[in-house]
Amino acid sequence: MSDRIKKNLFHAQNVVVTCSKSGKLTSSLVTYWRDHCLIPNLSSKTLLLVDSFPSHANPDVYKRLKDFSFRVIPPKTTSKIQPLDVYFNRQYKMILRRIFNHVRPDDIQINLAERNNVIKLHSLVHSQMKSKAFESMIKYAWYRSGYLKTDPGPFQNVKD
Repeated sequence: MSDRIKKNLFHAQNVVVTCSKSGKLTSSLVTYWRDHCLIPNLSSKTLLLVDSFPSHANPDVYKRLKDFSFRVIPPKTTSKIQPLDVYFNRQYKMILRRIFNHVRPDDIQINLAERNNVIKLHSLVHSQMKSKAFESMIKYAWYRSGYLKTDPGPFQNVKD
């Protein structure tokens, strides 16, 4: 990312922004994610589930981390046992759609495709999804994926 872009980039506390020349996820991007997202948020013994994409599943990326282990989700099972894919991402996208569907018809003068507005939008949605109101919904994603034995019971989702 050029210095000019970095200088004008909106800085959100809960969003880390980087890029690649190819647009593909490389092991160097996963290492960047590890250093800027994962490590700052590790506070206790951690188990990370990663999909089988080679740059995610590379043990060298994680070997220096303490009290940390990772497991690879087998190929072609992500849609069934990855909590983000099983439930959470659908809810996240629903909030994004609601915002887009509100901006256009109400003729709100904002370009949601502009880089800084994309960052602000994801910062806002991430902040909302972290709220206490959605804790049981997040637990449900883990339950539905087979990692929790107890159904968290009724919960509020984005649609409610």
